Amino acid sequence: GPGSFDDDQIDEYASQGEASPADEEAEEEAADGVTSPMDEFKDDPEIDAEQELTAEVVETGDGSMDMEGEASYVISCVKQDGTELWRAACASGQNTEEGLYYVNAIEYTDSGLLVTDSFGLQLYSKDDGSLIRTVGQGEDFLSGTPYALPDGTVALMVSGTTGNEIDTLNIETGELGGHYPVPSELGMSSVIAGQKYPLYIVGSNAVYGFTMDESAPVKVIDYIDSDMDIMGINSMAEMGDGSFVAVVVDSEGTSEIQILTQVDPEVVANRKIPTLGRYYLDYEVRKQVFAFNKQNQEARISIIDYSQFDSEEGTEGLTKLNTDIASGSAPDIMLLSNSMPVGSYISKGVFEDLTPYFDQDEEIAGSSYLNNVLDAFKTDGKMYTIVPSFYAITIVGKQADIGDGSGFTLDMADGLVQKGGVDPARMFGITTRDSMLYQAMELCGDQFIDWDKTACSFDSEEFVRLLKFIAQFPEKIDENSTEDTSADYRTGKSLFYPDTMGGFDEYTYLKYGVFGTDITMAGYPAQTPGGAVISPQIEIAVNSSSEQKDACWSFVRRFLLDEYQSTIEMYWPVSVDALDRLADKAMEPVYYTDESGNQVEDFIVVNIGGEEIKLPRITQEEAETIKTFLGSLDRTAYFDNNVENIIAEEAQAFFAGQKSAEDVADVIQSRVKIYINENS
Repeated sequence: GPGSFDDDQIDEYASQGEASPADEEAEEEAADGVTSPMDEFKDDPEIDAEQELTAEVVETGDGSMDMEGEASYVISCVKQDGTELWRAACASGQNTEEGLYYVNAIEYTDSGLLVTDSFGLQLYSKDDGSLIRTVGQGEDFLSGTPYALPDGTVALMVSGTTGNEIDTLNIETGELGGHYPVPSELGMSSVIAGQKYPLYIVGSNAVYGFTMDESAPVKVIDYIDSDMDIMGINSMAEMGDGSFVAVVVDSEGTSEIQILTQVDPEVVANRKIPTLGRYYLDYEVRKQVFAFNKQNQEARISIIDYSQFDSEEGTEGLTKLNTDIASGSAPDIMLLSNSMPVGSYISKGVFEDLTPYFDQDEEIAGSSYLNNVLDAFKTDGKMYTIVPSFYAITIVGKQADIGDGSGFTLDMADGLVQKGGVDPARMFGITTRDSMLYQAMELCGDQFIDWDKTACSFDSEEFVRLLKFIAQFPEKIDENSTEDTSADYRTGKSLFYPDTMGGFDEYTYLKYGVFGTDITMAGYPAQTPGGAVISPQIEIAVNSSSEQKDACWSFVRRFLLDEYQSTIEMYWPVSVDALDRLADKAMEPVYYTDESGNQVEDFIVVNIGGEEIKLPRITQEEAETIKTFLGSLDRTAYFDNNVENIIAEEAQAFFAGQKSAEDVADVIQSRVKIYINENS
């Protein structure tokens, strides 16, 4: 990335684009044929530079495609003003024995026009389109794509059983040589002929120069480092000055034409380059990185996506990220996940205390936040992580059953099951034992472990009682069952609905759809009821060893400002103003225009037990109920995959009847204690 051009051979490009017009007619026409790309036009005394060579399907008089007997494809030479210079049939135009005739690709070369079709690789005259000869046949030629290289030679990109490779092609003999494999990790979407490099591989995250030798592809344009917030590149061509013209698809799915120009390294050489690390990059965070890099002249964020270190079946990237953090080699900014022992990292001093930055930021000080959420993620009153958005993990029940949830214990849950004659295995709907175990840990795991005191209490009566409660649930569910369970909570077959709530519409779905009556959002029915918990949608930390903490904060703070908070819709923002706006929007009626042009109120409709139910818009009173609920949350969800895996592994002996719950709890206590000591 910027600042390491020599090391990584990555160029930073600035892009400037215009949205291309949405021309449906042109798209349909292009779908009928193959148009040669810009780089196919070469200086030739016999061919006007403003001519285009295409292969197209010929339509019959009634507009249908002629698929039998007559030629279906032709090659035509057309000037830019639309004048057709000549037209000729492709090959014999007859269908092959295996199926319909098709054209796969066309390329202009010094020797003539190379066309791969359902017969193989054909060479046509560039003067009149007549067929000169068949260059090669066989699988490689049927699926291959030819490219004319700057030195006049030709390459053929072929797809084999072991992946894609690029071969050199002798047009005279039809022999293939070279056989240079294209690494699968590039995520190749297309190949273009170039100038500085013979070929360019357009990949999923970057464009690579391909040298047609044994050397590895060279990353030329990194989308992220070039602040290109795109889904991919449809096509591109290299221009004489080293810049590129590209048709890109932006993050909204819109096609744009962009000019990519290399930035002088001196322009960015003096900018601070904090690194941001994550195991798989959140899309919203990536957008903020692009915006920050475009707006900030003093610093730019360089992204390290650790998922790039994964093998096809492993999670080596996650292991590397955790190893880097533990060894002091962590990125400057870290996006956290439930796969990380965050409590351990905080106790080890890995994360910077951001409290002074937060308190001294005038713009943030003038904003109002859900302080209970911010406080819930503090440790000893210090803000080691920033959580700009969150979910509420809750167990929902009928208000008539669990009241306000403050007395929702395991004994109450069992009592309601007995009172209603409910199958214990169905009290939480269709679920498994393992799922219940992980839910229990998320909602009340903090009752059994304390990183600050390096202590745990999995050998307690409360945890033993929890294991016995979870043992009521099945090991597996019947995936072949066709039973409609959507009305189970209405009829009383099920009682407690586990939910990850992130919006006002979710409340109306539960109240008016799932339960059909007043509901309470409670916590897990532990012996010590703790209520619902907060799960971060995004959680960010800054490395305490970073030498660029001010630059890090200038990026992190963006997530707390209204410009970002106002964009949050699928989960809860921590900004009070942003939350109020979401509530107002949820209360507003939604309309659509019917066939007569009338405005008709629209509703979300759900099918419960075969009955279609219109969900009403949320009321002011209900919106206040939810905001009060969110304002009452004071605990975070417990996430530690290592601890959860220990519990799940050891608990199997009890669930299988091989050990008592007490014996299993003792083993869990011992193993988790060792884990805490090793990571504190």
